[in-house]
Amino acid sequence: MSSHSTLTSSPSSSNSAFIANDTFLDFRMEIEPSFKAVFKAQKELRQSSEERQEEIMQGWMEMRWEERMSEQDLVAAVVNTQVGRMAGGKVVVEI
Repeated sequence: MSSHSTLTSSPSSSNSAFIANDTFLDFRMEIEPSFKAVFKAQKELRQSSEERQEEIMQGWMEMRWEERMSEQDLVAAVVNTQVGRMAGGKVVVEI
């Protein structure tokens, strides 16, 4: 008889385990898309952030390039002015 009671309790516990597993399976099926959506959003945000950072860096590099070219133009103008004055001074001395 004790073997019979074991058989009776065994299916009962396996049924409750099956129900619990089924419940968690449903729970997992509900949560998994949420995690996927979060991961997708994080990936899109990271890509967007990287693209924005590249745009900022590109703008900064262009600005620095323009400043550098402006500085070189200014230096060239000063040098040309000084060379012109020196050449003008030689012409006056030679006359």
